Amino acid sequence: MMMMIVFSCGDSFVKNEPKFVDATDPIIVNSNRAQDHKIYLQGAQNARFTIFSTPAWLDVSHTTGEFIENFTTINCKINRYFPNIGMYHAHIAMAIEGVGDVYIPVMYFEEGNPVVETPQKLEIRFNSAQNVKLPIANKGEGILLWSVAENPQWLLLNPESYSTNILHQNGEASMSVSINPLASFSENYAGKIVVQTNDKNRPTVEIAVEIDMGTPALFIRDEFCVLDFGQTEETTRQIWFSNQENGILTWQIDGIPEWLTVSENNGILFSYTSVTLSFTCNRALAPPDLKTHSLSLRTNDKSKRQIPIIINIF
Repeated sequence: MMMMIVFSCGDSFVKNEPKFVDATDPIIVNSNRAQDHKIYLQGAQNARFTIFSTPAWLDVSHTTGEFIENFTTINCKINRYFPNIGMYHAHIAMAIEGVGDVYIPVMYFEEGNPVVETPQKLEIRFNSAQNVKLPIANKGEGILLWSVAENPQWLLLNPESYSTNILHQNGEASMSVSINPLASFSENYAGKIVVQTNDKNRPTVEIAVEIDMGTPALFIRDEFCVLDFGQTEETTRQIWFSNQENGILTWQIDGIPEWLTVSENNGILFSYTSVTLSFTCNRALAPPDLKTHSLSLRTNDKSKRQIPIIINIF
């Protein structure tokens, strides 16, 4: 691993006053076997250095050395008498001839024995799909690191719904799960969420997920399937449609040209809800010889997969 430390040369550098530099990326030490960590320090040239302070949990093989064309290597390992579980941040303090004191960030992570706990199956029903949570917990004696590696395309996992991917002992996270309206026209709503962890016994966790979409039913009046802008100065028209049954209706407007703006082009309607869409026509962008354009309202209603919407502009 190489660390790069860069600082500018000002008057304090010329006068050889102490210079405190904090690098952005720390040295990460995660083994009780000695390992080399390369450091690049712009301006160090071929200067000699002395390490005069290290954290208690770090053993450094040599406390003196020199840079060669701005590079040097520190050989270090974790103190074998420091088995504490946790994440530790500290500095290696180094005095460099002609430069001053440089503080190099160093991090140590001892994970212990975390144990991941999740439900085996996540079932989403049409009548309770608006507030679905996927719980993840750490029931072991250690620090659990986790991340989502895979999920069905018709499912959205909201990373903003949980505060961290790091769970301490007995820690819990709850991830919001919702339906993706852009990929919800499948006949099969069964899949899996794959979670990767540092649990030594369960590095990969598979959670079966299934959605019961119910029996959604699109309702739209015939007059809303034709939008006539004609020769008037008015540039906005509206359509209204609804879901008239117990189920989750997913919808999407396809074929929108650049001269037409739609207030929403996809979405979800839960049981007995509706939506009003505004269509705005910019005639200046429309081809001069164009009179009619056809859009498509696509849904997961099995009897109304696609509904044409005709746009008349001249």
